[in-house]
Amino acid sequence: MSDDNTALFGSHYLDFQCIGDACEDTCCAGWRVDIDRDTYHRYKNNQHPALKKLFKTAVLRKKDQTSTKQMFAELSLNSQGECAFLENGLCKIQKNLGHALLSEICKNYPRKKNLFGSQHEYSLSLSCPEAARRILLDPEKMCFLEGSRITEGDETPPAETESPERFIILNDIRAVIIFTLQHRALSLDTRLLLVGLFLESIDKQAYPFDTRTIELLPQLTDDFCLLLQHGDTIEQELRQLPSEDALRLKIFAEIMKTNPEGTNRRFSTCITEAAQGFLAQANTPLASEEMVSRIKHAAKEQLAPFLKNNSHILENYLVHTVFHSLFPFTNEPLLQQYVKLVCHYLIVKTCLLGLTAFYGQMTEELTIRVIQSFSKLSEHNATYPARVLSILQDNGFTEFRRIFLLILDPESAA
Repeated sequence: MSDDNTALFGSHYLDFQCIGDACEDTCCAGWRVDIDRDTYHRYKNNQHPALKKLFKTAVLRKKDQTSTKQMFAELSLNSQGECAFLENGLCKIQKNLGHALLSEICKNYPRKKNLFGSQHEYSLSLSCPEAARRILLDPEKMCFLEGSRITEGDETPPAETESPERFIILNDIRAVIIFTLQHRALSLDTRLLLVGLFLESIDKQAYPFDTRTIELLPQLTDDFCLLLQHGDTIEQELRQLPSEDALRLKIFAEIMKTNPEGTNRRFSTCITEAAQGFLAQANTPLASEEMVSRIKHAAKEQLAPFLKNNSHILENYLVHTVFHSLFPFTNEPLLQQYVKLVCHYLIVKTCLLGLTAFYGQMTEELTIRVIQSFSKLSEHNATYPARVLSILQDNGFTEFRRIFLLILDPESAA
């Protein structure tokens, strides 16, 4: 993008419309609702008869180090984890005062704007069920559109001041990542593994970037493209790997038993049902022969056919996450960012497998429920994915190739 007035828009950003009280998981519950400073003062001075009392008691000023201009205060939640202004699925502020009087976060959600340098990007959050449906169920390859910048809304600034040269490098790396994830001649698991190999080569030979190492990137990219052309050979080799079924299922069950705290009841339900799917009953021993046989059947006969026929869903999840989360633009080594992405993918796939065993099938609706509710958790509760990563490390899965043995089931690879 050469013009400072242009921006990049993610999938379905421009045509998204909220479905209001028809939504099955309101954005006014299950997480903290932040208020910007200007809105805070408008609410405290508002004398609307139906809202005046609530504005005084339910709009709480932050007084710790988390307070910023955009997160200056928060709306209190009731015992059910719902915003105090929520009534019959609708916002009382919007109902009585109109959309313009909402806080910046409430007004723009699930829309998000990322800003780094002069580069503006807009995307939707998968924590919104309607956005998740639009993005994940689209069978076409996800594409990104250039358009005019939007001057309103939240901006997530970069972690550090970047040079134009570094922007170009990271944009090129991200383009290769997305191209690889959308290379449908290979299974998605293989594509994701190849992305790891690409980023590993960059981390080892060219990171941190400087004048000398930058010159290595074209050759590293060319070498990777050659590897991608022979991806089918790698895929065949992956399918021949021995499967450590007992260890894999032990770790899966541990992950599903790690129920996150908080008020995200939708994801908690997914986790509870998935855990029951793995264990079948409370006294089923972890990784028993009965458990291994039952879960392998669910993976091969029920989940694998669904994922093969709907491979765009998890592909879209990964591509969208790369774009939405500023990967690889954060101030971390590339492979470290990648392992976090893989960990999220593992949580989603593990939950899908457990729910398949629990319900005896996998559906679009269940898949959306898992990804949407997990996104709602992971975007606002980084501790849960970190706990899952600790489980992997405690079991010896510290290197990304080892973690991939958990993701890839040779018997059900598509």
